[in-house]
Amino acid sequence: MKRKNLFIIAILAASLTACGNGNTSEPALSVIEEGGVSEGRADAASVSGNEGDSVSEALAEEAADIKPVNYLYDFYNDSEICYFLDENGNMAGFWDTEKHPEKLDGTDISNCYFKCADGSNIIYVLYETDEAYNSLYTVFAYDPAKEEIELIKSFPAGYNVQYVDAFAGKLCITVTDKDWKPFECVFENEEGSTHYTETDFEYRDVISGAGNTIKAIPGNSLGMHGLYDCSITRAEEDGGCVIADIEGSCQRLLPDGVMIPVNGIENDFYNINFRDGDCLYLTTSEEGTDGQQIVKLNMNDGSREVLVEPKYGLNTLGFYEGKIYYSYDQVKEFNMYVTHVCTYDTASGKDTELYSAGTMPGVNISPADEGFTILPDGLYFANISGNELKWFKYTETGKAAPTECVIDKIAALTYGKIEYRTAKYECPFCGITTGEYYRECFVLDKKYSDKADMINKQLKEIFDSDNKNDIDNENIPGEVDDSECEEHLDAPYMYCETDEDRVSDVHILAGHYIAIDMSGYWYGGGAHGYPERNELLFDLETGKKIEFKDIFKGSEQEFKEIAATATRKVYEEEPELFFAEDEDAVYTQAYESAGIEISYVEYGQDGITLIFYPYELGPFSSGFIEVPISYAELGYRLK
Repeated sequence: MKRKNLFIIAILAASLTACGNGNTSEPALSVIEEGGVSEGRADAASVSGNEGDSVSEALAEEAADIKPVNYLYDFYNDSEICYFLDENGNMAGFWDTEKHPEKLDGTDISNCYFKCADGSNIIYVLYETDEAYNSLYTVFAYDPAKEEIELIKSFPAGYNVQYVDAFAGKLCITVTDKDWKPFECVFENEEGSTHYTETDFEYRDVISGAGNTIKAIPGNSLGMHGLYDCSITRAEEDGGCVIADIEGSCQRLLPDGVMIPVNGIENDFYNINFRDGDCLYLTTSEEGTDGQQIVKLNMNDGSREVLVEPKYGLNTLGFYEGKIYYSYDQVKEFNMYVTHVCTYDTASGKDTELYSAGTMPGVNISPADEGFTILPDGLYFANISGNELKWFKYTETGKAAPTECVIDKIAALTYGKIEYRTAKYECPFCGITTGEYYRECFVLDKKYSDKADMINKQLKEIFDSDNKNDIDNENIPGEVDDSECEEHLDAPYMYCETDEDRVSDVHILAGHYIAIDMSGYWYGGGAHGYPERNELLFDLETGKKIEFKDIFKGSEQEFKEIAATATRKVYEEEPELFFAEDEDAVYTQAYESAGIEISYVEYGQDGITLIFYPYELGPFSSGFIEVPISYAELGYRLK
């Protein structure tokens, strides 16, 4: 594939914070061996992510000479940090993408979001709805060094911005109209300003006549240049074509607007991941094989060649300079696996493993390929170093090591460590797995409390009780027969009960309470499983587990009234979340559901959040309905 010139990001000193060199002395990634503990450093007093927004004057002057040529951006855990790389591939600084002006021409733009960086500008999109709930999109440029902002384009009601892509010196915005027909707006920037001028869309003929049928404008699957969006222009110039479904037939739309049928694809449009001239690269499952494989398809004659044999959890990561990058999983236990990152050279046919990393308890990421991005100087991905989620870099030296750029800090690994346990049960007659369970337990570091042993003992008792329930609820030999084996063999996935319980967050409240947030997911067959959520609160000074009844001293009726009134306020803002058709009905339902000893609550600095499970007050699609209640309303404050 022909490599395109990278666009230049010229962020001035005011918008840069130094992050250090991408090369560190820390060891390369290694596979995490089997075991029951994930431990992080317990030496950080603060667990807020991405700190330090300012630099010294000397450092700012040094940063002013750096000309970033690319960027990394990750959405993990609501992080909004965009890291910039210099011409040598080292980390040059970052920009907090939420630090845009609060107002644009008097309009509140607090709900805008970052899309890309272009020249000296950060490109944001503002999303709103009109009174008829039609989408309203506005794209604008912000120069953080000059603190200047300017509209690029506002789109009519009902139009949807799909991709915003800075490519080959242009800003390309892919949009669908009210009928979901795609088109593209292309702009050129006046260097050194926030002003953009719309120019001709070179590939307009490509999509004319295709209607709303374009299916495979590559996005995340492109996996290159730090991009999370890919325009039609990039698809044409980097990929050689855009793919569309024309009346049930897969068509290749060439730059001159000619549509050519693609032989060998039937209703498989969504599995297209890569394209380069006359070839498609697919991730597909073949009948009778275990896992997925990567296939090369000749788009002219329909012939297929298997490039990568079937592997479990195979995931294509990118296609760059003739090499396919992919990952696959090696399962060790339920929810514990090793991810291997490999590359297949289409010229030589050589298949090479680059590096691997294992799952880490307490961190819900895909090891080795989270945020995987291909840049000219190396491969980047997010993984854990100590108690921090960092960008790692792999180079041709054969090593993957953490950079100094932190995406987030993992609170659970700051305040302690995570133990875990897995269990697997099989039918004694047919051998099919009928149950798999995964549970995590937080262990508090003694440096945070003299009562740590007391707190950990209670956490361990809860942990052991949950694991005992797993065993007690599972069929055991002697109490089952072979009457269900036919169903087991016919649909093993449907007959395998799975239950996960993870430590999702840990935080300190009012200086001496520690809250451990737990989240999980249970599946027992059917269309979907059921999410779980809970929070455990302990007093660090006494070691006592705090129940809601210890916090609220009023009567059961008083709490029901407080809960129902607060729920009605949420209904007024978002009625679509609820089953109820009016405010009186939702009040009654919340009143009946709430209770001092039965309600799920989470504790914050200013109040609690009352949690209603899916189907309790609203449909499954609403998820957990959260109802904030201040401590003032409860007549108590954590202190």
